[in-house]
Amino acid sequence: MARMKVFSLGVHGFIGNDVRDALGAPSHIRQARVLAVAPTKAAAVHVYAEHGFRGVRPSDSEFRVAMGNDVDALAEAGLLNEPGVWVLPSAIGGGDTVVRMQPGGAPQRAGRLDRDGRNRAVFVPEEQP
Repeated sequence: MARMKVFSLGVHGFIGNDVRDALGAPSHIRQARVLAVAPTKAAAVHVYAEHGFRGVRPSDSEFRVAMGNDVDALAEAGLLNEPGVWVLPSAIGGGDTVVRMQPGGAPQRAGRLDRDGRNRAVFVPEEQP
C-alpha cells in the first residue's frame, strides 16, 4: 500500500448540521478542519466524495497537505494509516471532539483531543458502552 498523506480543505471545510452536532459545536458554526487521508491529492478527492464531501477540486487553493499538532496526535494514535475523513473543530483547544466520517457521509464521534503536560495534543478514544 502507498504511503498515506493527510490533506485539508483549509477554510473551505464547510460542514453540515449533522457533523456540527457530532462535534458538539454551537449552531452558528459552519466550518471545521476536514482532513482526508489518501496516498495522493487525486485520491483524496475521491475519499472526500465517498465520505460526504462532494465538489472538492484538486485545484482549490485551500486544498493542501495538512500539518499541525492535531494531525500529529491522530497519527500517533494510528488513525491516519488508511483512507478516510476526519473532522475537528477549526480552533483546537482541549477536549475537542474528533469525528470520523463514515462512507456515505454519516458522522461518528471517535474521541477527543486533549493536552498533555507539555501542552501537546493527544488523542483520547471515545469510550465504548
